[in-house]
This record gives sequence, structure tokens and C-alpha cells, in this order.
Amino acid sequence: WEHLKPSLKGVADKVLGKVLRVGRTPWFDEECTTAVDIRNRLRERWIVRLTRIAEADYRETRKIAKRTLRRKKREHLTRQMEKLESNRGLNEASKFYEGIKEFQPDSLGIRDEPFNGEAGYT
Repeated sequence: WEHLKPSLKGVADKVLGKVLRVGRTPWFDEECTTAVDIRNRLRERWIVRLTRIAEADYRETRKIAKRTLRRKKREHLTRQMEKLESNRGLNEASKFYEGIKEFQPDSLGIRDEPFNGEAGYT
């Protein structure tokens, strides 16, 4: 199997080609990737060397990474809201309501009455 696997993968890549995966978070860019990579590297260093300095470095980098991710997500949501507002202002109702669907949470099963051991989902 060890000899067959690389050749099989090589032929599959050549025939089918590689498919680039698209992330579910469009706001996650190079800056986010860099911040997360640095955070992970410092975490691994802290695990290897359990020192206060390594822990402090990791915690500080974790704060920076978290702040970066929050800022990027907030900027993305702000841009989406501005686009929705412009669609609403231009009387493009279908695009407006289509965009609003993305902000609504998925529906959850809600019970009709208090649970008594039987299924009562609506």
C-alpha cells in the first residue's frame, strides 16, 4: 500500500486536478492566518518549555490574535450591512431580503409544550 498510495494520488491529481477549498469565513485573510500561526507557534513553545516568560509571550500573542480576528469579522459584517443598506435604498428588494437571510439564525426545533417524554417538535 505504501508504494501504491503515492502513485495513485499522483495519477488522481493529474487526471482530476486539485480543487481549492473555499473557507466558510470570507473575512479570514492573510493577516488572520499570520496571527493564528504565530499564536500556535508560541503555544507549542510554551508547552515544550513551561516557563513564565513563554507563558506570558503566548498569552500576549493570543490577545493580539483574538483582537485581530474580532476586528476582521466586525469589518466584514459592517461591509455586508452597508451593502444591504444600499440594496434597500436602491429598491432592490430581492437582493435585500436575500442578504438578510444570511444574518438570521438557523431555525431550531421548538417544543409545543413542556417535554413529557414524547416528541413534540413543531
